[in-house]
Amino acid sequence: MSISTTLRRATKLQQKIEGLRGQLTQLLERAREEMLSAPKEEVIPSTRRAGRPKMFKSNGRRHGAKAEVAASKTRAGRPGRGAVRAVVERGRKGVKRSPLLGRKRAASPSGPLAPAVVKVLQAKRKPMNVGDILSGLTANGYLFTAAEPKKNLAARIYRLKGVRQVSAGLFAAI
Repeated sequence: MSISTTLRRATKLQQKIEGLRGQLTQLLERAREEMLSAPKEEVIPSTRRAGRPKMFKSNGRRHGAKAEVAASKTRAGRPGRGAVRAVVERGRKGVKRSPLLGRKRAASPSGPLAPAVVKVLQAKRKPMNVGDILSGLTANGYLFTAAEPKKNLAARIYRLKGVRQVSAGLFAAI
C-alpha cells in the first residue's frame, strides 16, 4: 500500500469521526432539552439498603424487597386517575419486624445506661466482663427494657461514653 492511499483512508476516517461527533453533540443537546422541559415526577426512594442482593422467585419477580412508590402523572404534571400512592410491603419469611417500627423506643425507667455502667465500674475499680457488669447493674436497680439484657449490654458497651475496653471482653471506667 502506498503512502497516498494510507493518507486518503486516514482523511476519510477523520471526516467520519467529525461527523459522528456532530451527531453525538446534537443527540446530547436534544436529550438535555427534553429533560429540562419534561414534568418532574415524584419518586420516593426504595428503602432497600445499597449493596444487598435482590432476591428473585423462580418466575423472575422480586421477592422480599419493598417496592418504590411513584405517582403516575398526566401531561400537566398532576396525578392522573390511576395514580399509585400505596407502598407494597412484603415481609420475608422468618424475618421478625420490630414491634416498635415507626415509634419512639421506650427509655429505661431507671435512666440512661452509660452513667449506670460507669457507676458500677467505678465502684469495683477493676476491669469487668459483661456478665459482672450486668449483675452490678441489676444489684443497683437498673431496669432493662430489652428482652435479653446481656445481649443488649454486650452490643452497646463498646459505644458507651465513659467506658473503654481494656482487653478482650474486659471493660473499665475512663
